[in-house]
Amino acid sequence: MEVSTIDAAMESTGEFAPGLAGGITHATTNGLVIVNSNADSFRRFSQVFVSLVEVDAHSVPQIGAARLTVHNIQPYFQGARVLINVEWNSPLIIQISWLWRTGGITG
Repeated sequence: MEVSTIDAAMESTGEFAPGLAGGITHATTNGLVIVNSNADSFRRFSQVFVSLVEVDAHSVPQIGAARLTVHNIQPYFQGARVLINVEWNSPLIIQISWLWRTGGITG
């Protein structure tokens, strides 16, 4: 099964506390897809947490009828990939919220 990849620009939301950073990306998609995003503070061993929400045309989060799921997260030097599933029959605008530890093990 072929899974497409979307490159999504990270909008930094800054550092929440020492060693804890976050950002958001947007993707218009449906089905199973890998979303790739970059940030200078990602490392191979970063602890990365991701959440998904459907947004309207003005980027306002909403609870829609589609089921949104996060399956796998792969951090790498200055970026991360996440495998998501948007269970809907047409593309939806999805906001991906990222939270990660910037300190600790490097690599």
